[in-house]
Amino acid sequence: MFTAPQLKRQLDELRTTPDTLLENASPEGYRDWSAERKNIAVQQLVLLRLGFDPGRIDGFVGPQTTFAYELSRTKDPDSLATFKDKDIGKKPLAGPKHSPWPKQAASSMDKFFGQKGTNQGTLKLPFPMRIAWAKDQSITKMTLNRKVIESAGRVFEKIASRYDVHARERLGMNLFGGSLNVRRMRGGSAWSIHSWGCAIDFDPERNQLKWKKPRATLSGAECGDFWEFWEEEGWLSLGRARNYDWMHVQAARL
Repeated sequence: MFTAPQLKRQLDELRTTPDTLLENASPEGYRDWSAERKNIAVQQLVLLRLGFDPGRIDGFVGPQTTFAYELSRTKDPDSLATFKDKDIGKKPLAGPKHSPWPKQAASSMDKFFGQKGTNQGTLKLPFPMRIAWAKDQSITKMTLNRKVIESAGRVFEKIASRYDVHARERLGMNLFGGSLNVRRMRGGSAWSIHSWGCAIDFDPERNQLKWKKPRATLSGAECGDFWEFWEEEGWLSLGRARNYDWMHVQAARL
């Protein structure tokens, strides 16, 4: 995130102060946050004022906040793209043999899943997951499109059966990186698959967007069953299909 001099310069250019930003935005519960968390929230608000969407103003450095910061500092936004545009038409390296899910074009997604952010429900998890950017917090359920909840539930039950708590911890399968999130793809203009609530991210810190096999933790051989469980339900791993974004699995075809 911004160094102290960088943040001061940005605040000076915006003609505001940290206290003013927080008071005006008033994110829920911010008065009880630690000084460190308030500082991060101020930086998120600065990014938002500069035109870079950091996601929810919560005082945590999650994947979307990190990307917003990187985008604000780069002189070459295309270098941060997810490569999806140039990959259109390429045969996946690996993926499900059969899939009931639509192609990831917005029109197909809207027709099948409903408008972005709608038709959402709750998936109860068979094991708790820690929030990847706030590991002292955990979830026992996540928001997903109603059409994928039963399918995702079957996969999570298989994961719970195949991988014990220690394996899930070691491999990052218990680290929640996001589900429903109505936003554009990183570095692109197309809508993210997360916008329909039919994609899930795991352990983004150790499976960063451009990391390939074997650097990404979830690309390891021990994770083969994990991905096969998803593929049995027709879900697609971008790591298996494109060898990047190993954190991500989606109920949509390329």
